Amino acid sequence: RNSKNEPTVAYHRPIYSYVNAQDEIDILMNLGRRYFLFYLNASLIEGVSDVSEDSAVLADYLENEVHPYYDWIEPEFVTGTQAVIPFHLPVFVSDPIDVGTATDNSSPLSW
Repeated sequence: RNSKNEPTVAYHRPIYSYVNAQDEIDILMNLGRRYFLFYLNASLIEGVSDVSEDSAVLADYLENEVHPYYDWIEPEFVTGTQAVIPFHLPVFVSDPIDVGTATDNSSPLSW
């Protein structure tokens, strides 16, 4: 939940997370057409000292600061520089799931 005590969302879609023992957080986000699975190191996010107590700070960060093009694609492939960010490149990116298409019809999600 974010600082407004609402479910954490990006692009009007929920964000799913799992915290492991090393304060690394697995994140599953749908950013429109695709799902992205990545992990972040919570200790590198400003304002986070304890993941369980600072979950609203993490939620706000994910809602407002993460953008796949500007955070992953542009630094790595367009400008040729490695961005200093607390999360890693996605370990999985789904195929596009467009509403009303064959990929949408085979998806377990309902729109």
